[in-house]
Amino acid sequence: MRATSLALIAILSTAGACTAASDTPTFRPITGYLSADYFTLASQESDPSSAVSYQIVTHYVPAAGSKWTFDLNLRSRHHLDGLRRSTRYVYDAKAAYRTDSVGAVVGRMSVYDIGSIGTFDGGRVDLPLGSWVVGGFGGYVPDLQTAAFSSDSQTFGGYATRTFQNGSRSDMAFAELRRFGQTERRWVSVQNFLYVKPGTSLYQSAEYELGNGIPAGNRLARFLASGSAALTGRASVSGSFSFGRAIDYQRIALAGSAGEVITDPGIVGAFYYENATVSMRYRVTPSWRILGGFALFRRSQSGVLVRQVRMGVSGEALAGISFSGNYARSFDDSGGRGVLSVTASRSFGDLSVDVSYSNYGDAIALVETGTVLQPTLVPGYRIVELTGAYRLTNGLSVVAEVQRASGADSKYTTFFLRSSYRIR
Repeated sequence: MRATSLALIAILSTAGACTAASDTPTFRPITGYLSADYFTLASQESDPSSAVSYQIVTHYVPAAGSKWTFDLNLRSRHHLDGLRRSTRYVYDAKAAYRTDSVGAVVGRMSVYDIGSIGTFDGGRVDLPLGSWVVGGFGGYVPDLQTAAFSSDSQTFGGYATRTFQNGSRSDMAFAELRRFGQTERRWVSVQNFLYVKPGTSLYQSAEYELGNGIPAGNRLARFLASGSAALTGRASVSGSFSFGRAIDYQRIALAGSAGEVITDPGIVGAFYYENATVSMRYRVTPSWRILGGFALFRRSQSGVLVRQVRMGVSGEALAGISFSGNYARSFDDSGGRGVLSVTASRSFGDLSVDVSYSNYGDAIALVETGTVLQPTLVPGYRIVELTGAYRLTNGLSVVAEVQRASGADSKYTTFFLRSSYRIR
């Protein structure tokens, strides 16, 4: 099986090379890319494992100026050791028809441009109204395990989008998820992208729950705000704040149908994560930059607030070698850990080579022992990685990567090979 899989990667490379040789500047009805990956892991703690993945992403336009388009996004992963189930997933298999006055899509589609709607089999309609677009969608949610069509769950909703002359955009969507004829989740999502000036922009997204059984103070289930700004011609700053709540929609819906009320915070909206970051970059010379940053993280499993300081430098060294070095130090109530990473890159025409080294220092972490969190030593480890990428023709490339990790508790080696062809 392994020999067959590697042969398929070679066939993809050969086919791509032959196709790319006949590229012409004329109208091309099909764009997209094809890729085949091979991955293997050898570890001292477990038996070797390997897998082959394939991906096909295509966009087809029957003729220049056609109102019809067709999209396919297919991914497949096969575990060669036979210990885990292979997966095949169709993210998109849809046909779209668009004019100046209406847009319609039918098939399987993954909708994230108006919010985290997800993947469903059904339809979507857009109605342009000047700077506004209003529309609706609905369909069946595929089986989460097999990705096969399923009529057990349905999703539907509506949305409105406004695009401004300076490139800013605002989206608002209402969505409902029903499972076995019962409402499991009902929510509103809002997204805003604000373009202020060149180098300065803001982004915000949020999801607000409308369903029953969720306390009012927990209805803002997810929130993200981020921004970046160019302070001068040399300096820029960026920052973000986000949080997400742990909400078990299915258990809440089942309890509601039985006339019960769940009060467990881990089910009805306790914080699952909270993050805040700020960083700054400064261009010292045309080719060298330095950066620094600070971050706060909290996860609900431990409730521990982690503080992290980051600093780094990047630029072009001698003989065309690009260099980057970064150091991050994390602190919490029990101790901390430092992580040092260094990368050197060099291009030789169509071939590029990257060599990197990372050192994860020893850490004291809070580990759950029974019902008590105990400070525990987590030994450090080191990772050395070598990556080579070669562009065979226009659109066709091969990437190979070898990674070796070693530490007191773990040693493993991975090998990754990808052959991909971009259709254009």
